[in-house]
Order: sequence, then C-alpha cells, then structure tokens
Amino acid sequence: MTITRIEPDSAAEGAGLQAGDVVTKIAGKRFKNSEGYLDATAKAASKPTYEIEYQRAGQARKSTLDRALRPAVTEQVVAIPGVPAAPVTSGNANLSVADELEKLAALRDKGILSGDEFEAQKKKLLSRGDQP
Repeated sequence: MTITRIEPDSAAEGAGLQAGDVVTKIAGKRFKNSEGYLDATAKAASKPTYEIEYQRAGQARKSTLDRALRPAVTEQVVAIPGVPAAPVTSGNANLSVADELEKLAALRDKGILSGDEFEAQKKKLLSRGDQP
C-alpha cells in the first residue's frame, strides 16, 4: 500500500512517513489487500503505540507511531418551542409498531426525545397500527 498523502499534524507525519512510502507491515501484521490492511490497523488501534514497516526508495525502514483516534463527534439537538417534532421513523417499513415503540423509548431514555415528544410519537404509532 503506497502512501499518497500525509495529513498535517498526524501520527504518520510525526513518525516521519512521507508520500510515496510503501507500507509493508502494521503492528507486525503483513497484508496483501484492503481487508488485510483493515485487520492490521484494527490490531494497531488496540495499542497506544505500534510499529510500521515500509519501503522508501528501495530501503526497508521502521517507525513507531502513537495511536491517534478520531475525536468523538457530538451533536446536540434542541427542540424549538412551538414547533412540533418531526416524526421519528426507522426507515424500515418492515418494523412492527412494537419495534418502533421500542426504538422511540430508547431515544427517550437517552434524552434524545422528551417525554412529551415520545408520547406524541407513540400516539401516532398506535393510531396507525400495522397499516401502511
């Protein structure tokens, strides 16, 4: 796998990797295809640091990288007073009303839906039944 670009301030940049380097092993795991690469990166992600072996201009090299995980993505949803909540749907027409209620309850329990929003959606689901 040939590196085509290095992100600024990344673990790869810090380890001295460059565009054009050919990676041969990650965390001691050799790979031949994208599936093997994903297995190797999963192994690397389980440790705070890992070794990477690569070729640069025909010379074998090694570097140790610090694990760098993506920052968590958080999103806050705020209800607008006076504006009814959009219906919550699963996108799967094969779900029963009970399944839909279970998903709504989970959203309520996580604080994504308020109790009033949950009750409004529950009322819509129960009035609809299993009809399309």
